[in-house]
Amino acid sequence: MRRSAPLLCTAAAVVAALLGAPQSAGAATQSANLLLNGSAETSQCSPGGWEETTVPGWQLTSGDPVINCYNSTNGANTTTPGSPTKGKAYFQGGSRGSSEMTQTTDVSSAASAIDAGGVHATVSGWLGGVGSYNDAAAVTVTFRGASGNSLGTAGIAPVLAAARGNTTEFLQRSTTAALPAGTRSITTAVDFTMTGTQNDGMADDLSLTLDTPVTAPTLTVPASTVPGYDHVFFVMMENNNYSATSNTVDGGAGVIGNSAAPYINNTMVPMGSLLTNYHAGTHNSDPNYEQIAFGNSYGRSAHSTPGSNCITDPTCTATNNGLGDNLDAVGKSWKEYVQSQTSNCQTTTSGEYENDDAPFYYAAKMKNDNAYCQAHWQPLPQLLNTDLKSTATTPAFVWADADSCNDMEDCGIAAGDTWLSQTLPTLFNSPAWTQQKSLLIVSWDEDGSNAPGGFGPGQTNQVPTIVIGSQGTVKAGYQDNNRYDHYSTARTIEGALGLTATMTNNDKWATPYNEVFTGTQTGGTGNTVSVADPGAQNATAGTATSLQLSATDSDPSQSLSYSATGLPAGLSVSSSGLISGTPTTAGSSTVTVTATDSTGATGSASFGYTVSSSGTAYTLPIANPGAETGSCGTGGGGYPAQGWTATSNQPQQVCYGAPSYPTTAQGPQAPATPGNAFFDGGPYASSQMTQTVDVSSQADQIATGTLPYDLSGWIGGYSTQGDNVGVVATFQDANGNSLGTATLNPVTPAQRGNQTELLQEQATGTVPTGTTAVTFTANFTRQAGTDDDGYLDDLSMTFGS
Repeated sequence: MRRSAPLLCTAAAVVAALLGAPQSAGAATQSANLLLNGSAETSQCSPGGWEETTVPGWQLTSGDPVINCYNSTNGANTTTPGSPTKGKAYFQGGSRGSSEMTQTTDVSSAASAIDAGGVHATVSGWLGGVGSYNDAAAVTVTFRGASGNSLGTAGIAPVLAAARGNTTEFLQRSTTAALPAGTRSITTAVDFTMTGTQNDGMADDLSLTLDTPVTAPTLTVPASTVPGYDHVFFVMMENNNYSATSNTVDGGAGVIGNSAAPYINNTMVPMGSLLTNYHAGTHNSDPNYEQIAFGNSYGRSAHSTPGSNCITDPTCTATNNGLGDNLDAVGKSWKEYVQSQTSNCQTTTSGEYENDDAPFYYAAKMKNDNAYCQAHWQPLPQLLNTDLKSTATTPAFVWADADSCNDMEDCGIAAGDTWLSQTLPTLFNSPAWTQQKSLLIVSWDEDGSNAPGGFGPGQTNQVPTIVIGSQGTVKAGYQDNNRYDHYSTARTIEGALGLTATMTNNDKWATPYNEVFTGTQTGGTGNTVSVADPGAQNATAGTATSLQLSATDSDPSQSLSYSATGLPAGLSVSSSGLISGTPTTAGSSTVTVTATDSTGATGSASFGYTVSSSGTAYTLPIANPGAETGSCGTGGGGYPAQGWTATSNQPQQVCYGAPSYPTTAQGPQAPATPGNAFFDGGPYASSQMTQTVDVSSQADQIATGTLPYDLSGWIGGYSTQGDNVGVVATFQDANGNSLGTATLNPVTPAQRGNQTELLQEQATGTVPTGTTAVTFTANFTRQAGTDDDGYLDDLSMTFGS
């Protein structure tokens, strides 16, 4: 048999020596296949061809190589000419442009034979493509020395359309090359090139063998060092790129580094770990949700039939146990909650509520058992106002989602950032977070520019993912560049909740994000430094405090030097590990302390640090917040709002008890007092008033990024009429740019029981860093009658607690 010429790239003399070396009789024994999962059979193969899968044994270094099932759409069939030993699956190049997967094999067990000369490597595989397309796969092996340096390469070229006669086919290709002396490992790279919108380069039954005995590697499930948690909270946002440069096609601004997302970038990212190489699975939304909830996307994508979003279609019901099933099996509680959902187990879409904004209705039990569905799929206020009140009522696993406006799909990045800033503090202040170990993961379903992204070159589907842990369990301000995907999130959730049962081979073989969790680290010398976790710390603003840190080194002769990040303002750490000082500002932060010995070995621990207020909250000096300045009238105009700037028509001040207007009994209730008057919209179809309040005196507290705010006001209307008023507080920087908003929504007649009444509305959150002023805008709208009967009284905002 004639072998194809090897492609060997070393210095000329070495190349000649290697290629000319005869194969010795002593090296005639052919090893087992040294490639892990070279046949693609260890997998959860894709039946659709447009969605990512986990690829066991291989590292994905670019694009999204996947494992397809034979008979998948637009791919190879079991009858396609190819390997006589082909099984159920093969490798394909994915849908994100050209792509690559690699693995490195240790051959040091054959070092003596290799260094003596005459050992050869044979690389083979069945390579192919689809029809007349020149998408193709090529295989390159790199021989590496003990330090990882390249000693030479060999490879097999791709099979292009002409070689296949423009048919869908696999052809076998192989090459044999002598190993350079000093080879201790071999890196195998499979490169898939793309010419259209789907990378149809194909490969199967890949093999690497040596003609000398060598210890073959064993395929093992990636290790998980995810610590155990009492609760895991998952939030899925939608349809935005990781950054302005992560998708080179759609022009989306992206989330990370975007000034429209100050809470995400200035509060959340410093609090936890940012996954900088995280990729979603496909387009459109639902298969990405299913990858986390069921470990599977079932071949669904924007190109599938039925479409990707088919949660109520019985034919789309999950065919394997999901996360909910596995939690039920071990007796752990779980729920999904969605904003703007109006009833339990609401399967119909309304307004900004989408019935597929949480995924568990794809499960058969949710469809077939209404009581079970009612207990596990509830409106978001049930979580925020009730379930988070105690550790006992907080589920072990929570999937909490914004509606389609605030998840960034319909209303953009700023709206989603504001929702997070108003929602997450409730979690961070809950007993489950402050008293127990809780994990929060915030991710995005797919990339895009406030809309689903696409396929093809430049469409990376890279999305942000942020991990935050209570009790200092997640590294603060850390960036993890390992490649992860939605199956990694599923595996991480399983590890955090102690689940041993996996859903499919996708989550089973996925790599969890072990690196973000705090724990022992080592330096290059091999010394091990361990920092003792002091646990959650509490202090009071204005009161001196101190904490002595401790750590150990595997080399007891070493002395340790300490540093820390995330300390509350007013505290510092000495080189001997004493944290001391007088905290100046109330708030919560995650402190990471690091101990370093003289060899450079380090260890770290993170913990929560809460500084309580000394009891004084700052009330913003809103001019005439309750219509008590100046005179009030009996409606119909003539008594304009004082202290405010009318920016559209002229809102009025109306006296309580005026004919057909609220009485004091229908105004603010104790401990508030209604006073003599309230605001209404005047005799106009709509009107608006604003005022701006300077808060630069609170700059130090605002700069912490943890200063809470509380916006409240009494809002109402007349009888069954829909006249209304809403208030927006806009946080502004020194240049007048918006950093975010807080909103008091109008009170509907149904909320008032169709009575003339004012009800207290409230919004809480964290003041965006950089805020120097807050602009309040009241918008009055008439729905019926001649006077705008949207009523507003006692508007207030406080910073701190």
